[in-house]
Amino acid sequence: MTAAASAHVRIIDRPCGSGKTSKLLKSFAPDHRYIVVVNLLSEVDRVLSDACVPFIAPLANADYGTKRSDLENLLLRKQNIVTTHQLYADVAILARRGLLKGYDIIVDEVPNVCAQVGELSGQSLSEFYVSCGYATVAEDGQVAPTPKWDADYELVADTLSLNNYQLASAGMLYAVDDTALVWAFPRELLEAGRSFTVLTYLAGGAMLVPYLERLGIPYVHDWEPEADQAFRRQARQLLDVRAIPTLAKTRLSYSAQQGLKLKERGVVAAALRSIRRGDLQDVDLNDVVITCSKGNWFKKGRRGLKPEAGPFATNTKMFKGVHWLPNTTRGTNDYAHASHAIYLYDQFINPKIASFLGVNGSDFQSRYAVTELIQWVYRTRIRRGETVVLYLPSARMRRLLQEWLVDDQELETTIAKERSLPIAA
Repeated sequence: MTAAASAHVRIIDRPCGSGKTSKLLKSFAPDHRYIVVVNLLSEVDRVLSDACVPFIAPLANADYGTKRSDLENLLLRKQNIVTTHQLYADVAILARRGLLKGYDIIVDEVPNVCAQVGELSGQSLSEFYVSCGYATVAEDGQVAPTPKWDADYELVADTLSLNNYQLASAGMLYAVDDTALVWAFPRELLEAGRSFTVLTYLAGGAMLVPYLERLGIPYVHDWEPEADQAFRRQARQLLDVRAIPTLAKTRLSYSAQQGLKLKERGVVAAALRSIRRGDLQDVDLNDVVITCSKGNWFKKGRRGLKPEAGPFATNTKMFKGVHWLPNTTRGTNDYAHASHAIYLYDQFINPKIASFLGVNGSDFQSRYAVTELIQWVYRTRIRRGETVVLYLPSARMRRLLQEWLVDDQELETTIAKERSLPIAA
């Protein structure tokens, strides 16, 4: 056993569709206590019905009020708990109080460890947050509320976001380069309980690994190279990757999609209409999944997006029938019948997040892009061992996918180097 093998944080890295969740549900010991965190409410239901030991999900109810209050009650009663990632902030606050002591914490699918939650002008951080006495900013950028903000958070909510206050109170708010505010996964939760385990695939391209390194938290990366290589060999047989020539020059990063002109958005819609009239003519649209920026698939209204066709979907004859999925979709089998997938992204990590994590190099950007793509594609029937047609207009994404499919040794070497941090003496 190496020193890292005793690390509190463990990443179980196994291919999509290999039964990670099913094995988990059969593995619980009656004399242990567990907190299981999943992405979707449907997965909460699965844990409640299929786990080999009883679990309870926190609810907002008349007896305990909010979900957080019910969660606190369940912890005090030492119950096994299953919840979604939406309660991370609440769990972190309760972890500070020691209520997670003795629990094994298991996160099914790698958690989103950070996201940009706001922009800052050159002076707003110092003028509004610090100089006015509402917050302090540590050397690592962590924003913490002062007693003044604790007392006045409702009064100043029109200037200092209530959401930012709640994140700062949970130890989850950071300033990046004085130009952005970032939500970050609570360190207290990573270090709480008896253990913290993440079930995922392609951890080398997930933000969790550089985040752990940023925090200096040791971890074990439990990875099986033989299973990974077999998985990619199967993927080579099952993936039918197709370009969309008319979109070869269309910029498809998230930020680029936001800035496309109306004519450029029309080019995307025309390409999709052509696919519908051609390859998909005899395909049930219920068997098609698509991803792009949500604001391009759905129509914008005064109060947000409406369930009507947006710029990419207009006149495609695809809007009513296909399943639009966020490109971050994880942990669901609801689309395992899908035979065709359309991936309208050239995937890059947010520059502010890259700066926060210290991963500005192209190597991590490439691994991140592949991880996001594979996780999304494996929501389809390929996870059942059936062929899938993947439309991938980005030449960069096609190249990265091809390299991942064929270059076993390079992937093995890269991930082996990142397997763990040494535990400090």
